[in-house]
Amino acid sequence: MPRVIRHPELRRAEILDAAFKIFLERGYDNTSLNEVIELAGLSKGMFYHHFQSKEALLLALFETVTEQTYQALEPILNEAGIDQKSRLQKILDKGAEIRLSNVDVTRSVFGALLRPESKMLYQGIIDAWADRMRPVLAVIIAEGVNEGTFDTFDAEGVGDLILQMGAATKYILDEAMAAQTRRRRDAAAAVLEKRLRFHALTIGRMLGLPDDTFSIGQPDFAKKLVRALNPLK
Repeated sequence: MPRVIRHPELRRAEILDAAFKIFLERGYDNTSLNEVIELAGLSKGMFYHHFQSKEALLLALFETVTEQTYQALEPILNEAGIDQKSRLQKILDKGAEIRLSNVDVTRSVFGALLRPESKMLYQGIIDAWADRMRPVLAVIIAEGVNEGTFDTFDAEGVGDLILQMGAATKYILDEAMAAQTRRRRDAAAAVLEKRLRFHALTIGRMLGLPDDTFSIGQPDFAKKLVRALNPLK
């Protein structure tokens, strides 16, 4: 039977699909590269032609999910007839919704990124997301200033701080996922809830708005997220 030749991008997508499926089912740490290669139906040489390591595969999966996240935000970014305060709140709401709906993926596939030894890889991912979102937030904030909704002299700086605050919750999620008891897990949830309230308040103050202008997630969002990430028996 003649060998089927696939376009490199198609083959790469097939590898990612196989990896995502098996990581989600068994967990990243419990899956070997050989199992991914077998499920994808290719040789080791072909795999290493596309990905240099298991970590590179994980990074590519995260980039795919990141792109899907951005696409989910696009209807909000392009929505006409709303002020920029409403647009920013919708982005915060959608971000929380996506984090909660993707919790199985975060736990099984990307949980490895939250480990201390993955710090450099995680930081690279955060930097890439910041590079993607920084100009978007800067435009929203600058337009909000122009329409008289926001009051700040540094739209890009405010956008940077919003992104940095989001990334700074990593250590709380680390503690939540590592917790061996409900008490420690729920304590991490309480810290996360308090931190998200602080972030929402800070965003409002940076933009010259009242403290209760913004919120991040629905009530009990932090508790639901943490309990889903670490569903202790």
